[in-house]
This record gives sequence, structure tokens and C-alpha cells, in this order.
Amino acid sequence: AIMRWVEYLKGEHKAEALGIWIHGPVGSGKTTIASMIARELMQDRVREFVPMSADKYKDVYGREPTPEERADRTFFGMQGGRDVPVLFVSEKEAMRRHKLAWRNDEAPLARVSSHRGLLIYDEIGAETVPPSGKAPEWKLDATERLITHRRDKGLPVCFTSNIPARVVFGQSEKNRSPFGMRVADRLRGSCVSVSLVGNSWRVAVC
Repeated sequence: AIMRWVEYLKGEHKAEALGIWIHGPVGSGKTTIASMIARELMQDRVREFVPMSADKYKDVYGREPTPEERADRTFFGMQGGRDVPVLFVSEKEAMRRHKLAWRNDEAPLARVSSHRGLLIYDEIGAETVPPSGKAPEWKLDATERLITHRRDKGLPVCFTSNIPARVVFGQSEKNRSPFGMRVADRLRGSCVSVSLVGNSWRVAVC
């Protein structure tokens, strides 16, 4: 399911990019899988030695290139790059940057939420759904704005969380969505969920 989603992101589906919510118990491999997604999407394409485009030449030299210049390898360069740019950030780090900004300046949060490629938002809920009780309003507000912006702009997000998707999506009869029904509705309409089960993969070595 995750590989199908990765191939979807590599395709031409940018108008309405679909997100994914990977959830499971501690140690089930959520962050490891997210790292594998990032590595797969950021693999280098085959690099080619190609001539400078006419538009680029005109922008640099102020005129159209001659046929001789078009064939001159002096004006060639490497073409290639990455398939999908990826920004990997944990909720804890995003909230720390937002809090340290002057009077909760929007710049750090805006840089994360406006990233044009895939945003991997790791451990969502670690800061905004504390076991001790309700999170501060500024954290919930920041989370809502980030999710709303990504959803409205059709930008893909890979969330990892200990919280089951049915709870976050507002589909549980026993538990309310910790982020509110507005966020739940946006996530439900823009994310598919993948559930990881089993024991922790972490092994203590003495």
C-alpha cells in the first residue's frame, strides 16, 4: 500500500495530492518507513549532459544562441535531480521552532506548511495529545493551520503517529478526534491510513 502511494506521488497528480497516515504502537517502524519513503522519493534520476536551453542562453547572454554555440559543449550542462523534494520534521521540532519564534511569528510554521514537495510530519500527537491532558491552544491552533494549508493547497503529507486513524479522522464512537472535527474532516478527506501492528522492533543490547 505504501509503495503504491509512493508511485502515485511520482506521477502527475499534483492538483490534489493525497496524504497518508501511518499509525501503530511505539517501536512498530513508523519513522523507519517514513525514512524509507524519503529515500525512495529523493533518489537521483539519470543525469544527462545536455545543451543550455535557448531561453536560458538568452537570459544569461541577452540574445539567441547561434547554431555553432548550440553545438559547442561549453554551453552544455548536467540535467537531472530529484524526483520529489522531501522535508522531514517531527511535530516536537516544528512546535519548538514555532514557540521560540518572536511572539509565535508565523515564519517557521509557514516554511514547514508551505513546502512544495512531500512533508513528512513525524510523531504527530506527541506534543498535541499529551497523556496528562489537553495540549495548549497555541499548539492545537498551529497544527490546524498546518493541516488546513496542506489540504487546501493539495500538498502531500506523510504523518506518523501512535494515534489510530479512526480516532483522528473522527470515526470512533468512544474517542473524539483530539484535533477537533474540522481537522478530522480535512484529514479524512485527504489521507489514506496504514496500520502497523505487532511488537516493538527495538531490541535492547546489553
